[in-house]
Amino acid sequence: MGVVKREGDWRLEKRGEGVYEVTYQKDVEVRIYTEDAPPDAQMGFDTIKTRQVSSYHDAEEIFEQYAHGEQPMGMGTLQAATGETSTTPATTGDEITLSEVPPAGIAFVMIVAGSFTLYLYSQNPMMIFLPVGALMLVAGIGIIAYGLYLGSAEGWREASTFLMTTEQERQNSE
Repeated sequence: MGVVKREGDWRLEKRGEGVYEVTYQKDVEVRIYTEDAPPDAQMGFDTIKTRQVSSYHDAEEIFEQYAHGEQPMGMGTLQAATGETSTTPATTGDEITLSEVPPAGIAFVMIVAGSFTLYLYSQNPMMIFLPVGALMLVAGIGIIAYGLYLGSAEGWREASTFLMTTEQERQNSE
């Protein structure tokens, strides 16, 4: 397998039977599957755009579109400043800061996100997301455990106040 067609920094590379990739400076822009591709060729999770075509001729047409079109996404182009666009995101005024969420809410989100992350990445222990998910799960359980400790040590009213009161409410009551 190798380069089938080349124009400047653009390449049409054959990766397997019925599988082609359009690359720009060695970065894959799109993966093309023809009808000759085996059924399991498209299996798996990938972030690369894919196209399904009927023949190699169609794959060549897609390559031509990329090679003679605009630069790929991520490649900067100089444009005249018109003052019409802004780089700051528009705010809706509905944003919630961390100080507006009680510890029980933070714990709930961390437990759910940590559990979901562990579930998704448990099959591949080499992924960085696995320890991150475990850390989120442990941190969420730790917040709840501290609330339970407060309940047994200082009373359940104190535990409820800790778990359900936001930082802003706590500062206002002092």
